Amino acid sequence: MSIPNFVVNNLSAVQGKRIKIVGGIDTSIEECPYLTSLQHESNNLHLCTGSIIAHQYILTTAHCVMEPFVSFKDLRIHVGTNNTSSGKGLWYLPEKYFSHPMFSITKNEKVKHANDISIIKLYGYIEFNKYQNKINLPTTNILTAEIGTISGWGANTYPSYYASNILKKVSMTTIDTDNCQNYVPFAINSDQFCAYYKKGSGPCIGDSGAPLVKDSTTLIGILTLSIPCGTGAPDLYTNVYNHLGFIKSVLREDD
Repeated sequence: MSIPNFVVNNLSAVQGKRIKIVGGIDTSIEECPYLTSLQHESNNLHLCTGSIIAHQYILTTAHCVMEPFVSFKDLRIHVGTNNTSSGKGLWYLPEKYFSHPMFSITKNEKVKHANDISIIKLYGYIEFNKYQNKINLPTTNILTAEIGTISGWGANTYPSYYASNILKKVSMTTIDTDNCQNYVPFAINSDQFCAYYKKGSGPCIGDSGAPLVKDSTTLIGILTLSIPCGTGAPDLYTNVYNHLGFIKSVLREDD
């Protein structure tokens, strides 16, 4: 895989911002009813992406729900539509969130982006149907060269930051961590993996928290860091399998 060296210089500018899909194709919410748009309630702007994992719970990245990135009081969750400006679907307010206890926004290069996972509990109860439904959690760990699909809302080109309101998707392939490490200027943690497709395709500004889904049924990763917008480098995901204990403990203890 040939990856331009210049992309690593932009890492800090992209993590923690609104990441979108570049080089993808339009998709329907029926194809991915687990997707949710995390939005600013004050201005309706898309902030991050999340995944429905239970009737009241959304899985996303921890940096998407924490200060200074967002005020939790200004957050709402939009479900059941592929068009965030259509007025269709349903909106829910968050009751509270559970971020991984080992996550922190830090400049320590050895732990950067580690444990970037959070669960939002909603006020209200999502009734499952063909437009809004949960995604399965993994039962086995990922392997190199597995193919998954990432979906999200937003910009079609880079460096344009104008978001599309229409949901898009693109296929990605998991790659060897040693290979990926050559292009990431900090240590890749044991709870992370990389995925890549080709130059001109990939997430960009607004899809932090977007799910990487295998076989259209199983959530294997959530996007924590995009190397700018399909410029030809792999993107970094939190490995959901590594955090099954955390996820199940939240769902069990909060029930």
